[in-house]
Amino acid sequence: VSASDDAAVDVVAPAIGIVKTVSSAEIVLGETVTYTFTVTNTGDVELINVTITDDKLGDVGTIPSLLGASMTFTRSAAPTEDTTNIATATGTDRFGNQVSATDDAFVEVGLPFTPPLDPDMSIEKSADKTEVEAGDRVTYTLTYRNVGEGDAVDIVITDDFDERYMSVVDAGGGTVAGGVITWRIGGPLSPEDGAKTITYTLKVADDLPESVARIDNVVRVSAPDDKNPDNDTDTWRVEIPEPFLPFTGGEFGVIGFGAFMALALGAFLRRLGRQVS
Repeated sequence: VSASDDAAVDVVAPAIGIVKTVSSAEIVLGETVTYTFTVTNTGDVELINVTITDDKLGDVGTIPSLLGASMTFTRSAAPTEDTTNIATATGTDRFGNQVSATDDAFVEVGLPFTPPLDPDMSIEKSADKTEVEAGDRVTYTLTYRNVGEGDAVDIVITDDFDERYMSVVDAGGGTVAGGVITWRIGGPLSPEDGAKTITYTLKVADDLPESVARIDNVVRVSAPDDKNPDNDTDTWRVEIPEPFLPFTGGEFGVIGFGAFMALALGAFLRRLGRQVS
């Protein structure tokens, strides 16, 4: 006697795959990216209760049943720093076999471009006199400030005086060379620091020529990245009044002759008037 029997065994190979991509791998802080998650059943058996998660974004989605197909999900985010996040897809076949797959995406986050804030130095010049004579002293005041948006450094102020007619009594902390007083200010000088002043004194030459009617001197301020030249200079002028000239004997003679001629002409006209009448 004999007997036989057989049994069929289904051999299944459940498998799952996930591909994660990002809309931009480089962004500027504050920008948003979109992540795309594509889940595929790469095996030969149905997968149920497929879940997609992200270690930074949390739950992405759920697929009740997946067989021989792919499904896609998207999520948006605004990373605040360089970020690598990992997506995981997990599913189970009808026999309870669990499969999973992972993929990641990297985003580099850069700082936004900020245009530099430029300084803008301005300067004004005044003095205690507008008219001078030979030998007088003139005290000048320079008022400088940063009216821009950024800090000013390496500030240079120069005053170009006419050394033919003026000399330095007190340079106010500056250095003197070739008819120029120079002040160097390292800074930084911010717009919030307000106005600063420099005071210095010059002397008018004792032997000032009579032909000189005025004396000008010009102040200039400069600083790196100061792109506005309109307020970088100022000028102060002192006038030399014409000297008083006393009358001389010859001038009295001319005046006397003129008076005599006027009297004589008046007498002649009066006599002529009587004759006519």
